[in-house]
This record gives sequence, structure tokens and C-alpha cells, in this order.
Amino acid sequence: MISVIIPTHDRPGPLQRCLRGLRRQDLPMDEIEVVIVNDGGVSPRTVVDGWKGELTINLIESRERRGVSAARNIAIDAAQGEYVAFLDDDDVFLPRHLSLARSALSNADRPTLVYGDALVSEVWLEAMPRNTHGAPRKGGPFDPDFLMVANHLHTGSVIATNFSDLPVRFDEELDHCEDWDLWLALSEAFDGAFLNLGEITSIYHQVPSFDGTVAGAYRSTPTAFTLARRHVYRKRPSEHPRVLAYREWLTRFDQRLDSLISTGAQPPGHIFDRALGCMTSAFSRGLPPGENWLDELFDGTPPPPTPSPRGGPA
Repeated sequence: MISVIIPTHDRPGPLQRCLRGLRRQDLPMDEIEVVIVNDGGVSPRTVVDGWKGELTINLIESRERRGVSAARNIAIDAAQGEYVAFLDDDDVFLPRHLSLARSALSNADRPTLVYGDALVSEVWLEAMPRNTHGAPRKGGPFDPDFLMVANHLHTGSVIATNFSDLPVRFDEELDHCEDWDLWLALSEAFDGAFLNLGEITSIYHQVPSFDGTVAGAYRSTPTAFTLARRHVYRKRPSEHPRVLAYREWLTRFDQRLDSLISTGAQPPGHIFDRALGCMTSAFSRGLPPGENWLDELFDGTPPPPTPSPRGGPA
């Protein structure tokens, strides 16, 4: 059985949509357990009760809001499945997502983690669009060294051997990049045994009008992602020269983005996904970060001022 872990907070419409995606899975429904943790919001009981007889749902109500990391940890401890899958309440599994994962996991000779690619969409989707040309995606081949630089695995694309017996959980100090921190911990625990399923199996929604995690993170500076990356880099140091070079480049990317947002400007669309595309391609070929990447990504926006040695205006 696969336990699908869904944290939610006051989003009944998206939750209904993601449960429809679960009902469309090409696995028998008795092989799927859904663990929903209501993170201190209005109870989604009405939504959950609408799926009686079609989905097996364990709804856990938290009286106070503790954050997405704590909500997922509660669900991990409650999960009964041999495998656990992660799904945000605003995202969607495509029909083959869980069956492909179960096949790969059941054929593995040790605890492991598998993931499909995730299509990044600016509009609400419940199925693959006919044309995905140019649409950003997260995923691709696994490289444990690159994972030390940045997260290229979407939360809703990951299914792992149930690790509730290990001292590995989401870092409850993090509400952003918490999934990345967990993948790093599991990569160590599973000795890097991660496998890409080789196709798009989920949809990751970044709808501009929706108050989601990404939009909220870009409302102030330093952004929540800047702060989270600093936290992860401190927590998980590296001596790998190429990792350090790419971490330094990504730090400059964050500074450039923070400078832009501080002026009240909107960041270019899918800016981090585009940065990932630059990094993963060059990193896999053993190349250093590109000298012109920042200017190309920010499309002519001026660089931040260079501070003087005293820290005042340049």
C-alpha cells in the first residue's frame, strides 16, 4: 500500500481537485491510503466525506497551525503504507504516477526514493495539456552532488520507502525548501539510491493569481527562499569544489532577485526554474557556472549595487 501525505490549510477547492487526481490513479483504490493533515484551518471534513466509498482517507485535525513541515511529519508517523508519497493540496498526480512508482520501488533491492518529472503550470490543470513545448518542468536525472546545490525534485513528484522507523523528518524550522532538506537527509540514509521514473507524472501549479508558496515567498526581501537556502547550506556544508562554485553562483542569484523585489518589481516568470535549467545542464557536464547567466535570466534588469568595503553605498 502507498500512503499519500497531504497537508492542507483552508483550501477546500484545490484539495478537492487533488483528490480527484488520486481517484484517477490506475492502481486499485484499496492499495492507496490518503493521510490528510489539516494544519489548523477550517475543517475539510465536508470535502473528505464526499469521497467516502471511493478513497480511504485518514483525516487528522491539528488545532493550531504549526506549518507544512510539522503537518507532514504528523502524517509520516501515521502512515500505514509500505511506501509514502507526498502531494501538496494544490497539485495533481497524473494517472500513472503511483503505479510507476510502486513498480520501481517493489523491484528495488533496498530502501529507495523515486520521482517523476513535474510539469510546472501557470493555469489549473487536471490532465496533461496537448502541447507542453517550452513549459518548465522539475525533475531529470538524479545527481547527489547537484542536490547539494539546489532542489530539482518537486515535492509532489516523490515516492519513497516508508522511513518512519528512521530519525529522518522534515525540518520544522523550514516552511520553504523543507522538501529539499529532507531529500538530502534521505539521500544519505538511502545511500543515494534515487531513481527518476523518466516521464512527467505530476502537475506543479504556480498560478499567479493563487496565494501559493512561491508567490508568498516573493513578497518581501530577503525572500523566504533566500533564507531557507542559507539555512540548508549552513546545515549541510560541502567541500566539493563544483558544489561550492554553484552554491556561490546561486547565492548571487538570490541577491540579484532580492534587489529586484526590493524595488517593488515583479521577478521574471519561472525565474528559479529557468536558473535550474542553466545549472543542471552545465553541472552535469562538469562546467563552471556561466558568466552571463544572471544577465540573461534577469533580462536587462540592473545588477544590485556593489557595497563599499565599509558596507555603505558604493
